[in-house]
Amino acid sequence: MNDLDSLNSQSESIEDLQKEIRSLKRKLSLAEIDLTRTRMRSISQNRVETMWNNSIKKELQFFTLVLENTTNILLLLDFDGRFAYASSIFLKNAGLLDFSLINGRHYKDVLKPLVTEENLKRFSEAVENASTEKSTIAIEEEIDFNFTGSMRTYLIHITPMNEDDKITGIMLLFNDITEIKTSLMAANQANHAKSAFLAKMSHEIRTPMNAILGMTELIMRNDITPAVQEHILTIRQAGMNLLSIIDDILDFSKIESGKLEIIPKEYLLSSLLNDVISIINTKVLESRLRFTVYIDNTIPDTMYGDEPRIRQIMLNLLTNAVKYTERGHISFSITGEMKDNNTVILVIKVIDTGKGIRQEDFEKLFSEFSRLDLVKNTSIQGTGLGLAITHNLVKAMNGSIDVYSVYGEGSTFTVTLPQEARKGPALAMVENAKDKTTLIFERREINQTAIRDAMDSLGVEHNIVSTEDIFFREVMSKKYKFVFVASVLYDRIKAKYREFKSDAKFLLITDFGETVYEQNISIITTPVFSIPIAKFLNGTAGSSNFSSKNETIIRFIAPEANVLIVDDLNTNLKVAEGLMLPYCMKIDVCNNGIKAIEMIQAKRYDLIFMDHMMPEIDGIEATERVRNLGDEDPYYKNVPIIALTANAVSGTREMFLQNNFNDFLAKPIDKFILDSILEKWIPKEKQINIKAKASMETANIINRTGSKFEIKGLDVKKGISRTGGSMENYLNTLTVFYKDGAKTIREIKASMEKGDIQLYTIQIHAIKSALTSIGCNWLSEAAKILETAGNQRDLSFIKIHTDKFLSELDTLLVNIYSCLIETKSNK
Repeated sequence: MNDLDSLNSQSESIEDLQKEIRSLKRKLSLAEIDLTRTRMRSISQNRVETMWNNSIKKELQFFTLVLENTTNILLLLDFDGRFAYASSIFLKNAGLLDFSLINGRHYKDVLKPLVTEENLKRFSEAVENASTEKSTIAIEEEIDFNFTGSMRTYLIHITPMNEDDKITGIMLLFNDITEIKTSLMAANQANHAKSAFLAKMSHEIRTPMNAILGMTELIMRNDITPAVQEHILTIRQAGMNLLSIIDDILDFSKIESGKLEIIPKEYLLSSLLNDVISIINTKVLESRLRFTVYIDNTIPDTMYGDEPRIRQIMLNLLTNAVKYTERGHISFSITGEMKDNNTVILVIKVIDTGKGIRQEDFEKLFSEFSRLDLVKNTSIQGTGLGLAITHNLVKAMNGSIDVYSVYGEGSTFTVTLPQEARKGPALAMVENAKDKTTLIFERREINQTAIRDAMDSLGVEHNIVSTEDIFFREVMSKKYKFVFVASVLYDRIKAKYREFKSDAKFLLITDFGETVYEQNISIITTPVFSIPIAKFLNGTAGSSNFSSKNETIIRFIAPEANVLIVDDLNTNLKVAEGLMLPYCMKIDVCNNGIKAIEMIQAKRYDLIFMDHMMPEIDGIEATERVRNLGDEDPYYKNVPIIALTANAVSGTREMFLQNNFNDFLAKPIDKFILDSILEKWIPKEKQINIKAKASMETANIINRTGSKFEIKGLDVKKGISRTGGSMENYLNTLTVFYKDGAKTIREIKASMEKGDIQLYTIQIHAIKSALTSIGCNWLSEAAKILETAGNQRDLSFIKIHTDKFLSELDTLLVNIYSCLIETKSNK
C-alpha cells in the first residue's frame, strides 16, 4: 500500500470516528435534554405543590381569621352531638379559655350552665327536628351567655351535614341580630308615633271641619238670599277640598305603613258608575269641557270587590284629567273581558286632550307628593298624591296601570282590574230591541258618536239626523217608536212637532246642569251612554238619568224611634241633631259619657251615637260600662252603639268593633252614610217609608173623594214626601202656599217695575224654594233661571221672562185652590 492509499485509509477512519463522535454527541445531547426535562418537571411539580400548599394554607388562614373575628358564632357537632369546633366568639361568651376544654363534650352539657332552661329546651328541639327532617331549621332566641346581664338576640340556623343519606354532623350558625331588632323596634316606634300624630291631627282637623260642613248643610236647608247661598257654597267647596287633602294624606299613610286594606263586598257596577259620572259631571260643568262616556253594556252588573276603592281610582283619574285639561274633551270608558264564569277583567280608560306628560317625567309620575311641570301648572291645587295612591290601590287589587301621553296633546290612562262577577243581569239590555226603532235629532258630532255607539251596543235600530227637514220627513213616516231630540234644537221644532201628534215616546237630551221648562217630559242628560238609554227604552227610567248629590235624601221617617247623641262639643251636637231632624225621630243629646250612661239607664234608646274623645271617660269606656250592665238586662248588651269620631286613620273601624261598638261614623258626617246607618240600625218596624206613606195618604184621599188626587202642574207624591210624608201636612202647606201666592205675585211685579233687582232676586229665590217643597219642579227650575238672571243683573232677560213665569204661577194657584175646595167638600 503506497502512502496515498495509506493516507486515504486514515482519512476514512477519521471520518468514521468523527461520525461516531457526532452520533455520541447527539445521544448525549438528547440524554441531557431528557434529563433536563425530567429535572424541570420535578422542579415544576415541586413548585406547584408548594404553591398549592401555600394557597390552601392561606385560604385556611383566611377562613380561620374570618371565623375567629366574626360577631356570629359557628359551632360544629359530630353525629352524636359532641363538639368538633367552636369559634372564638363562642368561647369568649362562654368564658372558656381554650376549645380543648369542650372538645368532644356533648352540646347539652356545655350549654346547660350557660343559658336558661327554656333556651336549651327550644334549642334541643330544633336540633332534633333538623336531624329528623334532614333540612335547615331557623329559630330566633334571646340569649344571655353566662347570665352576665347582656341579652342578645340570635337568629340560629341549624344545618345537618349528610353523607350517603346519613347524618355525619351538624353545623350551627348564630347570627347576632340584636342591632337589627333594635333598629326595627325604633322604626316601629316611629311608625306608631306617626300614626298617633296622624290620628290626633285627623281628629283635630276633622272636628272643626264637621262643624263647618255640617252647618253649611243646615244653612242650605233654610230660605237664604242668593248672595248668602253663594257664600255658603264657596265655604262648603273649600271645606270639601280640605277634607279631600286630609283623606289623601291618610290614605298615603295607610299605604306607606302597609295597612292599606282591600275589603271586597258585593256591589252594583251601575250604581258605582252613577256616582262617579255625577260627581265628575259637576267638575266638567265648571271647566266647560266636553265629557263622553262609553260603557260596555254586556258586563255583569253585580260584582264582588272593593267598591269604594274602585270609585276612588276612577275619580282620581278623572279628576286628574279635569285638572290638567284646559280645553277639548275627556273620555271615560269601561269595557270588560270575561276570563271564566266568575272573573271579569275590567278595563278603565280615561283619555284627555290636556297638557300631556314629558318623557323625562314618566319615572316620577306615580311618586308621592309629585306634581309635574310646575312652571306651567302653578295654578293647579292638590297634594300630588292622587296618582301615587291610585297606583298602589291598583297594585293591591292585582291590577295594572299604563300611561300613554304626548306632551302638549293629551294623555291616556288605562287601568285593568280583575273582579269577581256574580250571577245577574248585564249592565244594560233592551227588551225586544229590534222593535224599538229610534229617531235621533242631534247636530253635535260628539253626541252623535256617543249615541250611535250606545245604540249599536244595545242592538237598537236607529237613525241620526241633523236637519229639520229630514227630521220631520222621518217623523211623518211613523216608523219610529221613540224620538230623541237635543234640547238646543227643541225650541225650534216643538210647535210643529206637536202638530204631528206622534205616538212615539219622546226624550229630550239636555246638557248637564241645563234647566228644562217643559212639564211631564222625559229627559236624559249628557254624557249619553247605554245604561240610561236602555232604562228609557225599557220604560224604567225617571225624568233624568242621574240625581244630584246635593239633594237631601230622606227615604224614611221614624217618629217612634228614640236616639241619643253623645258629644262633648255643643257644635257637634247641633250638627248631628240638625242632620237627623228630617227623620222625625225623638232625639236626646248630652255632652259627657257619665251623663250618657245615666240617660241610657233611664230611657230605652233604639240607637246611640257615642263620641270617642271626651273628658272624664271617653266613648270606649262609656260603651264598656253600658255593655257591663247587660248582666242584669240584655238590652244593654244589644242596643246599637255607633262610634262617632273624627279619627279616620287605618284600623279605626276595627278598633271600635273590637271595643263593643256596632258601627262607625266618621266626622265630618256624610249625610249619605248617615242615612245608611240609620236605615241599618233603626228597628225596621219603626221605619216608615216616605213614598209608601205618601201613596197611602193619596189612597185615603181617593177613597174620600172617589177619584185620584191630582193637581195639574204638581207631582203630588214628591210634594207629600217633601213635607214630611203626611197628606195632612201637604194640604196644610198647599193652603199656606195659596194664601201667600197672590201677595207674592204682586210683590215680584212691584220690585221688577221699580228696578230693585236685589229685592226681586230675594223674592224669586223664596218662591223657588216653596215651589220645590210642594212638588212643582218645572216651575221651580224656571224661578232658578230668573234668580240667576237677578244675580247677574240681567234686566232685559228679567223683563222678557218674568211675566210668563208669573202667569204660570197664577194658573198653578188656581189649580191648587180648586183641589183644596174639592177636598174640603168631600171630607
